[in-house]
Amino acid sequence: QSKVGFRQLNGKNVLPINQCEVCEPPLQKVLSGLSACVSDWHWLKSIGHISLLLTHAGGAVGFHATGSLGQAALNAMRVFGDTHQCMVLVNDKGAGHLPQWQSTQSYGQLSEGKWVTPELCLATIDDDLYPITMEDFIQVNRTVNDQMVQATIEALTLDQDDRVLDLFSGAGNFTLPLARRCSRVLAVEGVAKVVERASHYAKKQKFDNIKWLAGDLASSDVLGKIEDFNANKMVLDPARAGAGFILEQCDVSAIKTIVYVSCNPQSWLSDTKILHSKGFQLNRVQLLDMFRATHHTELLSV
Repeated sequence: QSKVGFRQLNGKNVLPINQCEVCEPPLQKVLSGLSACVSDWHWLKSIGHISLLLTHAGGAVGFHATGSLGQAALNAMRVFGDTHQCMVLVNDKGAGHLPQWQSTQSYGQLSEGKWVTPELCLATIDDDLYPITMEDFIQVNRTVNDQMVQATIEALTLDQDDRVLDLFSGAGNFTLPLARRCSRVLAVEGVAKVVERASHYAKKQKFDNIKWLAGDLASSDVLGKIEDFNANKMVLDPARAGAGFILEQCDVSAIKTIVYVSCNPQSWLSDTKILHSKGFQLNRVQLLDMFRATHHTELLSV
């Protein structure tokens, strides 16, 4: 039996729900709709999981297929999207009735009975757009994320002479707001496809002061390009492993202010010790309840 819900604490059972207290309101209607439909969707055995995403254009539902989907499944998805006024996306697993996309992490969108490649975007605090996919990491809470970006901007006290490093930049969550307030931004991200999409969207929005760099932050080639940029301020937003290598190896003597955003207090603590050894002082630490109803937190330090 298919159910929509939460995993039971310390167990594998799924406890069914039709309402989530921390879900964005437009997605709440979609969640309730899924809860009402799943008992009739026998094809769900070919779906690994379902993602809900609130994009700039509205709600999106991503069906992550693990095998071939029949026409009945596609018809049911199309009806669901029309009924709940949301975008429906399905990843291609190479089934004969679906088009062959570039990879199994690319998604097709149901539109008037045809499959097209979707463009999904999120908005910054300035309502500039940056592109994402259903597979990308994004901050889960728009309201808290906006507060975090705003706090970062304020802490850096930017002016039109500043040159800012944005390391682990993703698709531009910090990059675009930074670029609106300083001379130049060097945005460095390890996933080349993310950088390609981000650069394309930034150019479409007339940003001409961002240099996008796709590369491994642990490589000497990237380190050289970072140092050649001659930044005087820096934003760090690494994954849980932290930014220890880049902080150990990179010459940051010209950096006057760093804002470090972390989702892991342990790696943040280790990295803060490195920065302290290089002459930096910790002036401020702020916790952000990004992940409501969990024990996880986002940490912002200056």
